[in-house]
Amino acid sequence: MDWGVVTTVPACEHKAKADLTSVGFSCYFPRYESVEAVRGQIVQRARPLFPGYLFFGLIDRWRSVFQSERVLGVGMVGAGAGELIAEGVLAIEMAALASDVAMTIHPHPTLSETVMESAEVFFGTSTHVYRPKRA
Repeated sequence: MDWGVVTTVPACEHKAKADLTSVGFSCYFPRYESVEAVRGQIVQRARPLFPGYLFFGLIDRWRSVFQSERVLGVGMVGAGAGELIAEGVLAIEMAALASDVAMTIHPHPTLSETVMESAEVFFGTSTHVYRPKRA
């Protein structure tokens, strides 16, 4: 089975798991047991191993959606991410394909070029990704 990952607000993973399970996905939410002393009492709690992340198995009826070229969403972190999100939202709104984003002219060197690079990674044609030589 192929697996995917979704991000959610930490401490809301159970709601996301319930939502995904109701649609038919199998979900995995890894936890670990921690032992703490609270007000003189020893308390054992289950804590999430990856707070804010939930793993789900791809089912056949959704497999074609996740393997399409269609831009389904964007996620960015760091300085300047707010400026790049606009381009991602535009791609989603116009139902763009990864090839549309990759063929759009992005000036070099700019931060917006990373959006084009991510589309090129989808096709394996990115020039700025290190690929070790095969032996």
